[in-house]
Order: sequence, then C-alpha cells, then structure tokens
Amino acid sequence: MKVKCEYKNGGWEYFGDLYTCRITSASITEPKQEIKAFIGKHKAGKTDRDVEAISFFDTEVHFMPRGLSKIFPNLKAIQINGCRLKAITREDLIGLENIEVLCLISNKLTTLPDDLFEGMKKLEWISFSNNKLEFVSSQLLRPVLGNQ
Repeated sequence: MKVKCEYKNGGWEYFGDLYTCRITSASITEPKQEIKAFIGKHKAGKTDRDVEAISFFDTEVHFMPRGLSKIFPNLKAIQINGCRLKAITREDLIGLENIEVLCLISNKLTTLPDDLFEGMKKLEWISFSNNKLEFVSSQLLRPVLGNQ
C-alpha cells in the first residue's frame, strides 16, 4: 500500500521541532496492512532517514499500520488522531521499540493488551485520550514505568 503525505517541521509542541510525515489520505481498514511507500516531497536536504514523527489526522486508520520503521528507521513519535482506530496489538509495534511518543487520540479503542508496551525501552509519552476504553490491565504500563 502507498500513502500520500506531506513533510514538514514542527507540530509537536511538547517534543520539539520534529521532521514529520503528515498523512493527508489513507485507508487502512484491515488488520496487518503494511505501508510500502509514502508519496510526498521531502524538504530540501531531507530523506526518509530524517523523519522523526508520523501523524495521521482525520483519515481512515482502523488498524495500526505496519512497516513504518522499515521506511522511517529513526521514528520517535507516532500520532493517530481522529482516525477511528479500533485495535492495536504488540505485534503492531514490532520494529517501533525506539519510539518515545505514542498518541492514539479520539479513536475507537475499547481494550489494550497487557503486553502492548513490552520492549518499549524509550517510550515516555503515551496518550489514549478520547477513546472508548472499557478495560485496561493494571500491568499495561509496567514495562515503561522507568523510562526517561
């Protein structure tokens, strides 16, 4: 799958001026869909290796996209906001163990698996605000409690 995006600096007020791939259109409606390419023009002198953040806003992302780290190996932040995200699993985060920020805001998440953050040694900022969470295990945050 190919996804259209625009590359820009900023937009992460608490985390600095991150070089970001902002998705302008996507349709991820089945689990385990892998993104093979992002179509957009980089800023002068920048490449996929410079991308530190990716954001999906008000587009169709019902399931966590896969393959992000293959294209953007230096990701620090992921945001999926208002995209009707229904589910996320530990398997969806494989390859993303070095991210520091995960914001899944205003989606349709109802549960989160106990092992979601296993191996996430750098994850410091997590937001699930405005979801429909019904159950979250007391063990969910244990793997990231000491991260800083």
